[in-house]
Amino acid sequence: TLPMRVRMAADEPVDALMGRIQTDGFGAIEHSGLATTHILENAGTGRSRAQFDVLFILENYPLGPEFLTSKNLRIGSFASHERTNYKLTVVAIPGDRLTVRFSSMTGVVEPAWVSAFMGLFRTALHQVASGHRLVADVDGVDATELADLLVSSQNAPTVEAEHEDQQKFFEDFRGPVFVLDENARPCPVGVPGHIHVAADSVSDLPVDGEWGQWMAEGEIQPGFPSAHRHLYPTGDVGMWTSRDSIKLLD
Repeated sequence: TLPMRVRMAADEPVDALMGRIQTDGFGAIEHSGLATTHILENAGTGRSRAQFDVLFILENYPLGPEFLTSKNLRIGSFASHERTNYKLTVVAIPGDRLTVRFSSMTGVVEPAWVSAFMGLFRTALHQVASGHRLVADVDGVDATELADLLVSSQNAPTVEAEHEDQQKFFEDFRGPVFVLDENARPCPVGVPGHIHVAADSVSDLPVDGEWGQWMAEGEIQPGFPSAHRHLYPTGDVGMWTSRDSIKLLD
């Protein structure tokens, strides 16, 4: 088992990224005899860190149709179903039509998160197949879903918070709330992001003192249609749990 680090640049063509990953993967085979602990120690990660963010396994069964029939036996079709000890398993089966199966450990992974991930995965595949050339263009966000979420954000969605200060802020502020990724793009349902609120000025927000100053310093311009001129970070991380509800995660 060989760990591989994949570095992606937003302006890199998708086909170039795929080719580079394939080339690097084949190039790493000559090191397959090394112990994983030895590789991690030399990479500077040490044993305390999780070995993999994502585990990818390629299983190739080199059997063409000519091997599936004989004089006395004919195999019409077959399917492979495997169970792993990983939280989420994604199996892609090539063929005339690509089949992708998702399975997760019951009670460990939220079904809503798996469903959201499936939606991102499906949309990302469609984007690649429809000619999105650059890595930055493949975000997995469906345009229709994005439009719906922007409407939901503008309509002062319900925000579920556990801490008292968070609860008070969102009780006092009944304006647009957005969940944005690192590039200030709206996150789809089930995907965590940074919470921002929209206003024409920080003075319109129910904050003062150091918190208000911090929010003013983080002011950004919305990169999508908005009724307000500015977006301000609240310092929270959250995600859409439905079309009209956001849950804070910290």
